[in-house]
Amino acid sequence: MKVEIRPGSARGTVAAPPSKSYAHRLMLCAALAQGTSTVRGVSRSEDMGATLDCISSLGARYRLDGDILTVRGASGPLPQGAQFPCRESGSTLRFFLPLALVKGSGAVFTGTRRLMERGISVYETLFAEKNIGLQKSCESLTISGSLTPGRYTLRGDVSSQFVTGLLLALPLLDGASVLQVLPPVESRPYIDITLDAMRAFGITVTEAPKNTFHILGGQTYRPMDITVEGDLSLIHI
Repeated sequence: MKVEIRPGSARGTVAAPPSKSYAHRLMLCAALAQGTSTVRGVSRSEDMGATLDCISSLGARYRLDGDILTVRGASGPLPQGAQFPCRESGSTLRFFLPLALVKGSGAVFTGTRRLMERGISVYETLFAEKNIGLQKSCESLTISGSLTPGRYTLRGDVSSQFVTGLLLALPLLDGASVLQVLPPVESRPYIDITLDAMRAFGITVTEAPKNTFHILGGQTYRPMDITVEGDLSLIHI
């Protein structure tokens, strides 16, 4: 047999894998929406599993078929002492802490010893300023109190997950808030992903000056049918 190989050009298309960061935020917006949402392109991971567990704790209901997630948003307040199992996911813990303070007056967050050692010092400082109770042990974290409208200031040289948690929660309060992120803001692209996800679900946030976010209270996340954007950073040529 003879095989002849000639020079040629590669042709075709390659789909970027779904962005886990974007999917994570869409899942949370769907859990906060009043109605049923569909999020397409959800990849499975330990972080995603922890977030799904906490979505249930928030009062939402979900079904995951392949990479298609259907979520019926949470309605009503949290039961007293609601528990949020965060496994080993720092993003899940940081996203849900402010949301639990909007939906209820207290909650318990559990996770591995390593997760509890990773630290939430940004929230610890902020909660002390807002008279929100916080107690830590090697395997759990208990909060008490409520998030209130007002002015919030966060350092920008820490994880953007703290900013995301507040951005998601503040529109649900009954008054307007301002969230200022102090420079240098090292994870601005992830903040932009959060704002894009919120915008897709009908939430309005204005920014002026840069990194100062103005958030009207009394807003409602609306249900959506949405596909997770591809993450081009995962394609190597």
